Parts: sequence; structure tokens; C-alpha cells
Amino acid sequence: MVNLAVVDLISTKFELAPEQWVNRLVRLHNAQLPELELLDAYYEGEQPLSYMHPELLRRMDSRLRSVVINWPQLVVDSLDERLDVTGFRLGGEQAADRELWRIWQANRLDLHSEQAHIDALALGRAYAIVGTNEEDSSTPLVTVESPMEVHVDLDPRTRKVRAALKRQFEPDDYGYTEAYATLYLPNETRWYSSDNGGGTWSEIDRDEHGMGQVPVIPIINRPRTRRRRTAPPRLGRSELISVLPLSDAACKIATDMMISAEYHAMPRRYALGFDRDDFVDANGRPLTPWESVAGVLWASPKSPKETASRWGSSPRRTCPTSTTR
Repeated sequence: MVNLAVVDLISTKFELAPEQWVNRLVRLHNAQLPELELLDAYYEGEQPLSYMHPELLRRMDSRLRSVVINWPQLVVDSLDERLDVTGFRLGGEQAADRELWRIWQANRLDLHSEQAHIDALALGRAYAIVGTNEEDSSTPLVTVESPMEVHVDLDPRTRKVRAALKRQFEPDDYGYTEAYATLYLPNETRWYSSDNGGGTWSEIDRDEHGMGQVPVIPIINRPRTRRRRTAPPRLGRSELISVLPLSDAACKIATDMMISAEYHAMPRRYALGFDRDDFVDANGRPLTPWESVAGVLWASPKSPKETASRWGSSPRRTCPTSTTR
């Protein structure tokens, strides 16, 4: 027999005030943003270079430009090309539903659904939000949303969305800061604004629609019931996870090949009888060994027995003749 008291406790435990929901959803969303931003960087081909020694990265600074082999984008785009929606058919019907297709076309979802598919494949999830269309009351407004801006909270018993939050960011002197937020609850929607980057929120409007459900639908890629207890929670799984190590290795090898080509294209140079202080830029600032001649200069300090300095370059090497046995 099911203990009704326990069921009631599970279903009512998170009946929070609207302001508490905002704080909770902001905290949970912020914890997942670093992973989402990293996955987004990989898809766009802007990922950091991996497998490179930190000291080498520090010394070479901006002179090191990684060669990006963008396999992550290829993986996502090849799957997205197979996800075109061509119509809807309700259960028990043989013909396609014209009214659903009209709503789909009115919201330009031929285009926007592709954006949702790419976000879901690359980031693990995307969202669709249904709202009132002020221009046409007979056609609901359907928009697709990025997981960078939207986060939902699922009821652990019913797996339904019990609250959702969308944050909008505006540029300031330090980058982008939180400016507006929309809280979606089963029976009402509230709008907030913030003057201090999300530190405090002020309600500016509300709509008590009484629908009984949150009008935010997650579009989840590779959903699971849950992950292991030691892993952070994740709604969906990115298609990039499996290819990231291979992409990192390929980018590292390609970058190494470009660095080697640059260094071996010039003969090795040497300077004898010079001290470290002799290598300065036009402003007299000491140069690091990497800055001197991009790592192709051998130098030795002056010997007490020497009064003159010498410099030169080694002859170019030729490829050795290969032999077969």
C-alpha cells in the first residue's frame, strides 16, 4: 500500500514562493553554465588548446595560435541534417494535421526548430516556450530557447516541469550582466528586472493564466533517469562528449606540426659572448628567450677570457638519404 502522507510530502516539498524559485533556479543554472559554455566553444571551434604544457603556453603567449580541427561541429551538423520536421499526424489519424502545421509555419519553426536541434545535440538540451500571441489570439506563440538562458526544475515524482526561469543578459563595461528574468510557474508567469546584475530582482509584471502547467518544454538529447550519485546533475547529454578527447589530440598534433614547421624553416642561430641583459626590445624591456628569436637562438654569456662577441647561424640541414635493406 502506498503511504499517502509520503507521496504528499514528496509532491509538496518544493512549493516555494516565487522569489525563492528565482533564487533556486539561478543557483542551479549558474552551476551548469561553465560546462555549457565549454561545449559551445568546442562547437564553434573556439576551444582552448589541450595537452600543451602550461609553462609553454605562458611563454609563447599570443604567438601560439592553435590549429583547430573542428570535428565536434561536423558530428553535430551531420546529425542535424537528418532532423527535418515535415508534418504532424495525431494518433488514430491517417492524414497530417493541418492546424498543427499552420501553427508550426506561423512561428517559423522550420528555421527555429533547426536551431533547437543544434543546441540540443551540442549542449544536451534546448527548450520551447509557449505563450500568448498578442498579434493573433488564435495562434499561440512558440519560441525555441537556448540552455544558456533557460533552466527548468523537474518534479522528481512526476518528471514534469514544475518551474522554469529564463534570464536575459545585456552588455555592460565588464561583459554581459543579468538584466531581465521570466519565471514560469504552473498557474502564473512573472517578469522581473535587475539593476545590479542579478543581485536583486524586482517584479515588473505578472500573468495569472491558471493553465495548471508550466509552458516550457525541454528538448532533451539522450535523456537518462539519472547519473551516478558522485556526478553533477545533467539534463541530457551532448553528442560532443565522445569526440572531445580525439578532437583535442588532433588539434594538439596539428599545432605541434605548425610550430615545428616554423622553427625548422629557419637555420639555428647562435650568439656567443652575450649576456641575458643584452636582449631587450625598443623600450629597453628585457626579452624572454622565446621572444628573442621565437626559440631558434642559442646564446652563451661572456667568458672572462673573451673580449669580443661572435654570432652566426648553422647551415641548413638536408634530409638524410634513406636506404632499404
